[in-house]
Amino acid sequence: HQPLPITDSICFFDANALVLPKIAAIRHTPSLYRCYKLDTVLSLEEPSLPNETHGIFYKAGMYEDLNVGDKIRFSIDSTELRQFHDLKNARNIYPGSLVKI
Repeated sequence: HQPLPITDSICFFDANALVLPKIAAIRHTPSLYRCYKLDTVLSLEEPSLPNETHGIFYKAGMYEDLNVGDKIRFSIDSTELRQFHDLKNARNIYPGSLVKI
């Protein structure tokens, strides 16, 4: 199977359910967690809301710490749409696997 194309605004899954976005920003969280805003909105089964953002979220130590500009490969275990006082329509992406490229 050939991977699906990646556009500027949507990231598609390839045959292995892996995606290749970059880290756009680091979101400050309690020290037990890591949250990284992605540079794109992923193409998921449910449609994205207006101004929705996506971020990788995991417990510290599960995967290596990341920096802005890092390109990653990951599989998605689950997602959750969250509302924060400073950020609306933020979808947490919980990885099943994650590696920095």
